Amino acid sequence: MPPLTSGFLHGVASFDPLPDAVLLWTRYTPAGATLGGTSGGRVVATRDGASDGGASDGGSVTLEWQVSEHPDFSSSVASGVASTDASKDWTVVVDTTGLQPARRYCYRFACGKERSVTGHTKTAPAGPTQELLFGSVCCSNWAFGRFHVYDLLARVDRLDFVLHCGDYIYEYSKGYYPSRLLQARHGLRPKHECQTLADYRQRYACYRTDPALQELHRRVPMIAVNDDHEIADEANTKGSVNHDGTRKEWEQRKRAGVQAYSEWVPVRGMTRGPGAELEGVHRTLQWGDLMTLLLVENRVSHHSPHVELDQTELYRQTALRDPSQWDEGAILEAKADLMRQLADPHRRLIGEEQVADVRADVAASVAAGRPWQVLLSQTVFSTILAPKLQETVHLQPRPLAWVCSKALKYATSTEKAGEEGARLARMYLGLGTAGAPMNPDAYDGYRAEREQVGRWVKPLFPFFLLSPWVEDALHAANPDTLRYCNLGRRGFVLHHVTQRRWHAEFHYVDSVRDKHYKHYCGAAFDVEAGSRGHVHSGLRYLAVLADGVRLDGRGCDEFRRCFLKTGVISQASGSAYAELGHTKVMVGVYGPRQSERRQGYSESGRLSVDVKVATFATRQRGVFGQSSDERELSSLLQTALEGAVNLDSFPKATADIWVLVLEAGGGELAVAATAAALALADAGIEMFDLVTACSVSRIEGRLLLDPSSDEAYREEGGLTLAVLPTSEEVTQLVSRGQWSSSELKEGLELALGGCAQLDGAARQCLRDAAAAAAAKAAAAEQQQQQPAAA
Repeated sequence: MPPLTSGFLHGVASFDPLPDAVLLWTRYTPAGATLGGTSGGRVVATRDGASDGGASDGGSVTLEWQVSEHPDFSSSVASGVASTDASKDWTVVVDTTGLQPARRYCYRFACGKERSVTGHTKTAPAGPTQELLFGSVCCSNWAFGRFHVYDLLARVDRLDFVLHCGDYIYEYSKGYYPSRLLQARHGLRPKHECQTLADYRQRYACYRTDPALQELHRRVPMIAVNDDHEIADEANTKGSVNHDGTRKEWEQRKRAGVQAYSEWVPVRGMTRGPGAELEGVHRTLQWGDLMTLLLVENRVSHHSPHVELDQTELYRQTALRDPSQWDEGAILEAKADLMRQLADPHRRLIGEEQVADVRADVAASVAAGRPWQVLLSQTVFSTILAPKLQETVHLQPRPLAWVCSKALKYATSTEKAGEEGARLARMYLGLGTAGAPMNPDAYDGYRAEREQVGRWVKPLFPFFLLSPWVEDALHAANPDTLRYCNLGRRGFVLHHVTQRRWHAEFHYVDSVRDKHYKHYCGAAFDVEAGSRGHVHSGLRYLAVLADGVRLDGRGCDEFRRCFLKTGVISQASGSAYAELGHTKVMVGVYGPRQSERRQGYSESGRLSVDVKVATFATRQRGVFGQSSDERELSSLLQTALEGAVNLDSFPKATADIWVLVLEAGGGELAVAATAAALALADAGIEMFDLVTACSVSRIEGRLLLDPSSDEAYREEGGLTLAVLPTSEEVTQLVSRGQWSSSELKEGLELALGGCAQLDGAARQCLRDAAAAAAAKAAAAEQQQQQPAAA
């Protein structure tokens, strides 16, 4: 069937709910329009091609709209008509008034006999309010992959609204960011960088063909602010780092980006059309007597150009020299000069008028007795000092420390990383050495204004996003302001707010490249009302079951994605890597070697198991030596393995089993046992049978096989079972919580079936390894015979 060429191709949406009103949005593509799109969806529709924002071509479309409390629209609470044309890019925005507070409504649009999908929205409360549930998102780049995060967020029940914190689109050309090598998704329109009104309109239309984004907008109202990429990277009052034209051309580009934003992401109080100004983004919304939300515009209205690090003395002292030639005294002097520039009182991010508004609105909210006054800052508000990477390499386990050290040398080498790459790496290493802020485009670069705003608003959930090793270094450099960081995953923050507590959960999808994805919760934090930003770890309680299916898409008796491989450590006698969902474990077996005298005499052999959890594997940081959890894992794992190994086959000797948990995503003991058994087999150590293990959790009376970490947090009871699959002999059983005899029987049967499934995968892994080794040996033999034949 050919794709539709007219109609409500970009869905419906609602924005900025008030107690008695909400903005309703849609776009209607008229019949006979010239469409600039791809097979992935229509992205631009005007009668005479892409509009340049000039006058209408003379045609217009009239739509009917309807609001009801009932999905079948058996009765209406509001209705009307609205018209649109090419000058508005065929978009319609209706400010629907006369609604009731804290009420859910259905809405739809119609053009003749054509109807849009039914949208769902909710108004804000007006009086006493006990709780609020909302999700926050930002930074959506089409080319990096599918919008699974929007899909997952749309499935969260009872959301009051979604808060979009900026970068709704990215203006880059295809292949710029991400590069063509990293590009995970095609179909971006236009392919070139956005410069004109037609470009920006086409980019928004492209994004809104995404089914996940359409569904999120259909189900939940959105409150949105802009960041820089709605116009250009690091946009400010005078230009952008990504704009090479004149000041006049910048003003034209800025007006184009702002107009398209006003058409596709409507903001209450912001003028739409050619005269749109981003000052309208600055507004204050109330959520009953619970919260005041302060939204500011911090990009093109008052944003002074930030300090360019590559123009500073600190850059010259670090980026232009090899680290072995750095002068520490000169670097500290350069840092002092940089800090003076960052503290310039004339440097502005949101401007005096918005600062005054924030002060007045916070004071009014406190006087009204609301417990929460929240400032949405599109840039990081807290101080984030650059990490001292060289000094934190030792925090990693020995094999990873070696890799990190090599990575540092590679990154700072002109020969390896190129001139520009090496200078950038040396600059950030220098910032860390000096103990200087790493991002002058955030509030760290506007310190005087931050002090003004910080008198009334305390940062709640400061976090920064970087890779695992750098995360450890960032934690070490920012112990007072940084509680959590994660760059490896895409996700959203779910906020549950009550009169006494603010609860935030960081939820992620495991992939944006694949069609299907899994979900997990990475962290949770709580803040008590009146504690002025004192953050402490919390418990996760987002529902993981929906209609008998877990949020990651698995049935109750299904495993996470499984990957097994042997021979991953060349120096070991045998080794294996196991990955089950987000749980990743590496095992190396060394020996058997002669037992040490201190171990005592024994005719049979011994196993010595040492489990280490990588510092970036969990939220628990800064643990030196073997923790109690690691010691317990080592003991449990040793017991599980000893029943499978023929210890008499290496008398008076010890086999050392080294286990590294690279990522703790749930079921670490079970995954480690399976990986260790494969490593022992890879080492050629005689075994009675392989060991396979799996975990089971009981949640809300249901048994779940192979629970993820967020499921295990909510379990009422749990167990881990290790068996020899052929004989079904149990080598380890660990039980948690309370179990009735019938529940325990069902749990063991589920776990035993899971172990049988894993056994098949483990044996296939060994067969594949043997076949690969045989093929390699045959190739080597053939290569040796060729010279002889010649």
